[in-house]
Amino acid sequence: GCATLPPKNGHYETYFPNGQLKEEMSYHDGRLNGIGRSYYDSGVFKTVKSFRNGRLNGVCREFREDGSLKTATHYTNNQIDGFHNTYYPDDSMWVNEIYNGGKLIERREYDQEGHVKGRNYEHYF
Repeated sequence: GCATLPPKNGHYETYFPNGQLKEEMSYHDGRLNGIGRSYYDSGVFKTVKSFRNGRLNGVCREFREDGSLKTATHYTNNQIDGFHNTYYPDDSMWVNEIYNGGKLIERREYDQEGHVKGRNYEHYF
């Protein structure tokens, strides 16, 4: 018969062919738990994600290869809940979106000087 592997537990790492760390994740009973990080092959952070029981929970950040913050998103139980922000390369706010239970309820776009360029509201009942 086929052997069944036990569920992953502990800290796991994967690497690029050049030997640079690609990803590091923690597992508990086969599910992602804790902070997961991925990297560009240059070694710069690519993403930092927070997991609980295999689901995204908390703030997840995505970075550009130059190290500047690209997005920051809050998740609850694998759904965007709260903010999803996108940033200009100088780390100033570009787009701010507010979600409730995975549904977009408000969106604001800014120019690089911080002035609101556009605003949309959607209400879901």
